Amino acid sequence: SGVVHGQYLGPDKLTNSERTAYSLAHRQDLGYGFSGTLNLNGVSDDKFFSDLGHGPAVTSKTNLPRQGTLSYGGGWWSANLLVQSFQTLQDPDRPPVTVPYQRLPQLTVSAYRSDLPLGMTFALGSEYVDFRIPTQGAPEAKRLTLYPQLSLPLQTDILSITPKIGLHSTRYDLTNQATGTPDKLTRNLPIFSVDSGVTFERDFEWQGKALTQTLEPRLYYLYVPDRDQNKIPVFDTGATDFNFAQIFAENRYSGGDRIGAANQLT
Repeated sequence: SGVVHGQYLGPDKLTNSERTAYSLAHRQDLGYGFSGTLNLNGVSDDKFFSDLGHGPAVTSKTNLPRQGTLSYGGGWWSANLLVQSFQTLQDPDRPPVTVPYQRLPQLTVSAYRSDLPLGMTFALGSEYVDFRIPTQGAPEAKRLTLYPQLSLPLQTDILSITPKIGLHSTRYDLTNQATGTPDKLTRNLPIFSVDSGVTFERDFEWQGKALTQTLEPRLYYLYVPDRDQNKIPVFDTGATDFNFAQIFAENRYSGGDRIGAANQLT
């Protein structure tokens, strides 16, 4: 299934050229656990949306993704292959736009097993990504990340406690680094957490209806040691918004270039 949009204007007396835009969004079920997607977008010139678009959501577009994915889900493990680049629109009447890094390619593999001895659970997150950028002289990198984790879920009708420990290991092979900065960097961080909760429940009536009221307090402890990460360039990482889900997350950053130190209780 998919959707295709196309626009054509020509000849445009403002630019003395034909002007076009296209977008394609497609999803394909390949069978045997495989699926694929395409997301292709492009315009003929940098001022297409600012001249012809309607509304800020359209006229503010600056980086148009061109990407394809191939995914596999195999029960206790899954994999995703992504190839991603962008068309960056540099409108001369607006401030310059930062060109994002391309992923050529990115491969992620995840695994989860909950049937280990003693009731333990194993999880693995891994990634290999080759960051490329058309900007001359900008740093580029191949980043490999492995994050194995062991947890022990303990549950009763009322109380749940899940201690977890993992080792987040990352290796960079860098090019176009600044003078004096190494071309190979590694970062190894142990991550420890304890997630616990209690469930209180009571039956009551309201306006003649039988209802159940629950109260579920949660306590989450997280420890991540502090590491100097200033030598690692930033390719895909930024601080996340502060919200309810984030206060129970292991990392206050999205992406893999920064891991925030923590010794905190939520």
